[in-house]
Amino acid sequence: MAYRHTQVSRLALGIAGVQALGVAAMLASPAVPWVPAAILGAVLPVPLIFSRLTTEVDGGELRFWFGGGFWRTRIPLAAITSVEPVRNSWWWGWGIRITPDGWLYNVAGVDAIRVAQQNGITLRIGTDEPRELARAVEKAVTYKHEGHEGHEDAR
Repeated sequence: MAYRHTQVSRLALGIAGVQALGVAAMLASPAVPWVPAAILGAVLPVPLIFSRLTTEVDGGELRFWFGGGFWRTRIPLAAITSVEPVRNSWWWGWGIRITPDGWLYNVAGVDAIRVAQQNGITLRIGTDEPRELARAVEKAVTYKHEGHEGHEDAR
């Protein structure tokens, strides 16, 4: 594999922990109606899903997804025209959202890579390793654009 990294959001994991404790406390108390506990429990997967963002560069693709596979995205390396490390505005936040510079996929921090594609679409992928990820994508894109066939690991 050319590159694989998972960024973890301690904040999202902490929120999930507080939610789980809240549900347990509500269910343990006979005075609390079950409806609030059910609602809090139903939204428990949200911070868990957005607690991790995994990014891979391999097999002719840039791939990324949240949690265990939510919102899996694949971009062919041949479609990428440029990639660069960037810093997001803090107010763009975390999760999946549209920004003035295209879609943003982020779980923590303000560091990301900006990916421009041949179809004119740009997006940002959050990472705590922006330089390493940008280098991995650039290296793989250059390799593909030079006409090499097959898997990057065959080098």
